[in-house]
Amino acid sequence: MKHLEITVYGTPIPKGSTKAFFRPGMRFPVVTNDNAKTRPWQESVVVAARAAMGLRAPLEEPVALAIRFFMPRPKSAPRRIVQPTKKPDLDKLIRCVEDGLTRAGVYRDDAQVVIVIAKKEFAAGHSDPAGPHGIPRAQIEVGPLGHMESSWWWPDELAPPVVVVAKPAPGTLALFTDVESSS
Repeated sequence: MKHLEITVYGTPIPKGSTKAFFRPGMRFPVVTNDNAKTRPWQESVVVAARAAMGLRAPLEEPVALAIRFFMPRPKSAPRRIVQPTKKPDLDKLIRCVEDGLTRAGVYRDDAQVVIVIAKKEFAAGHSDPAGPHGIPRAQIEVGPLGHMESSWWWPDELAPPVVVVAKPAPGTLALFTDVESSS
């Protein structure tokens, strides 16, 4: 399978922490989720992923995942704020999508995901491809490692650093990373 492109409309919701507790006299714990909105959002991911999958078989090989979360801009945020730096945490947003893709049968287990590139942006912000009419959503690309074709797969601001190999001492290898930005 090549890669899938999935768009899930709605405000992305993070995967909440699960909590387990025992009630007196019970043999098994009661497991609860601290974010009640997680389940409906994850179900939206599952439905959109299954629609994109069609009759394809789940991926069995290592998987690459690229996600852009377009978050609603708070009315109180000043215009100078161009990136959503408040909650929800990016890693919890990713976890919710990964679990939804697993439930949808895109891949067997989210342990197959070996690379993730994700970004939180404002819907209708300066980097939203939908422009000023963009709405909250998640744009997901998932596929076998090496078959991703996203135009933003490796954005310039995330470009790998320049690696310089110096003449090492015998039996060793020295690598230096250029952390200075060249302007």
